[in-house]
Amino acid sequence: FEEAAAHFARALHLATAAASVDAGRVTELWLKRGEAANRAAQAGEATEAFERALALARAHGAATQAARAAIGLCGVGATWAQYGRHDVA
Repeated sequence: FEEAAAHFARALHLATAAASVDAGRVTELWLKRGEAANRAAQAGEATEAFERALALARAHGAATQAARAAIGLCGVGATWAQYGRHDVA
């Protein structure tokens, strides 16, 4: 999953550098990046990716993608065990 997360990071770089940026596609890449990072036990990267996806989805009115990002945020760390973790917010 680490390799997949790295591929999604590169895809995001290329997608955002393009002349015309498709917000839906970029949001989808952030969602996929978050999923891969979460499965790779990269909680910080997963949280950042889902937060960016949520912000983009809200900005362009994509309710389904916003819901997926919110669910992703709730599930960070759920696919691997990290005992003693707590949310300070």
